[in-house]
Amino acid sequence: MTDRMNPAAAAAHDPWEASRLFARRAVGLSLACVAFGLLTGCSGSAEQKQYDVPEALCGIAVQQDLLSPLLPAGKKVTVEERQPLPRRSECRVKVDGEVALLASREWWEQGDGLSTVARSIPQLESAQLQDGTPYVYSGTGGAEEIKSCRSQKYADHVLFAAIQVYGKDVSDAAGMKKLITAYSQGVASSDACR
Repeated sequence: MTDRMNPAAAAAHDPWEASRLFARRAVGLSLACVAFGLLTGCSGSAEQKQYDVPEALCGIAVQQDLLSPLLPAGKKVTVEERQPLPRRSECRVKVDGEVALLASREWWEQGDGLSTVARSIPQLESAQLQDGTPYVYSGTGGAEEIKSCRSQKYADHVLFAAIQVYGKDVSDAAGMKKLITAYSQGVASSDACR
């Protein structure tokens, strides 16, 4: 007559059985930990912003809570200003060395409306112009005409502000609407309009 021993009793008499029992428990515990990590989203591999979000885009103050949703996760942020053309100024926000966001100010000829400017920005291809609004936006781009801005140097031109997002998996239409509006207001009160 053979009695079936429980696994713990069998392990006490047979070292091989003990190692198999230990291996099964280790695998079970590992699977439980992985499942728990997936369910809670706390696996530790999620990327985060390890940098301080800039408080200005090349001299134009913006609220960090407006800029943050449109920047990707990363470790280091840098902000640099360029002027590729006399009528255009760019502010590049780089995260870990890659351009994540580009804010620009550009004088366009009188008669070039918002739709013309929007067509020149790839991030606005899917955006819909709304009658009566001085701006257009999508989840990854925005542009606004700054009607109150005039310049003696560019008397027959109109100033437009634009923002383009390049960060991977970053898109927030509501956030872009707030950011392009705030950025444009900052540009309107800056030296660019004097």
